Amino acid sequence: MTTIVPFLGPGFRLDVPSTWMVFATGDSQASFMMPPYDPNRAQTLMVSVSRVADATDAYEVAGAALRAQESNYEGFQHLSGDTSNQPPLRVIQRVRWQPPEGEAVVQHHLFCVADEGHLIYALTATRPEAMPDAEAEAWGEEVDAVLKSFALTEPLPT
Repeated sequence: MTTIVPFLGPGFRLDVPSTWMVFATGDSQASFMMPPYDPNRAQTLMVSVSRVADATDAYEVAGAALRAQESNYEGFQHLSGDTSNQPPLRVIQRVRWQPPEGEAVVQHHLFCVADEGHLIYALTATRPEAMPDAEAEAWGEEVDAVLKSFALTEPLPT
């Protein structure tokens, strides 16, 4: 059984499996790679935090993301979505698309807004679409559990 450990990021907390490797990128505040650690078929979770001038909410952010993905991603499909009304409101979407180079991917997105609508948290978990059904199901359950563990903490980043 995998041990779950807390990860504290800027203004948020996630419970992640201890087998996930954390690494840094210039595009995110936290990044994780899930086993197996194959850079050619990476299974990742990226957490991005951005401040916006105009107040928004998680529904608006999720809707804008869907519209952008539909118009920019080849073979884009919205697979499913749901919300968590437990504060803070979180919108989760599951999508599939085909990058210009490489194989099709499945992504689970979580969008959450804090600081009176001026701070957007976007979490994106990605895996190759071509994965055996049992592995894909286990991946989805593990990722959804991590996304559902997302919580805001103080202080929020400025």
